[in-house]
Amino acid sequence: MKVEKIKRYVWTQRFLGLFALLEGVTYFFATSEFLYAINFFPNVFKLAEPAPMPTDRFWVILAASYSIGLCALSWLAAESPKVRGYGLVQILTRLCSTAGFALAFFNEHRYFIYLFAVFVNLAISSMIAWQLIRMGVLTEDSKSAPPEPKN
Repeated sequence: MKVEKIKRYVWTQRFLGLFALLEGVTYFFATSEFLYAINFFPNVFKLAEPAPMPTDRFWVILAASYSIGLCALSWLAAESPKVRGYGLVQILTRLCSTAGFALAFFNEHRYFIYLFAVFVNLAISSMIAWQLIRMGVLTEDSKSAPPEPKN
């Protein structure tokens, strides 16, 4: 049963890594198309304001770098599922993003993309935490010392 949970975690991390890679590359190279797709919902359903096009390339580069970093972290987590640090850094990163987007949505602009990012990042961080808990990686019994390195 535990092997099945680890396999599920590995495949989830691989999917998240691929998704983050596609997100980062698409946002970097096709920013207007990316925002057009995201702005479909607020334009059609009037749920919130559509996001404007970025006027400074700095933020596009930063957002793409964030996605590529999450891609690398996901692939590392998939390769070493028992190393809890990879999953915990993903959770921390996504929770910081969630808080930032929530603050921006409620205090600045009611952009749909902010609300969308809150729900996506919260869902992904919750899923990763749940999988780590189910695998036993976050429990007390998994805090044993790592093996000593060979010289």
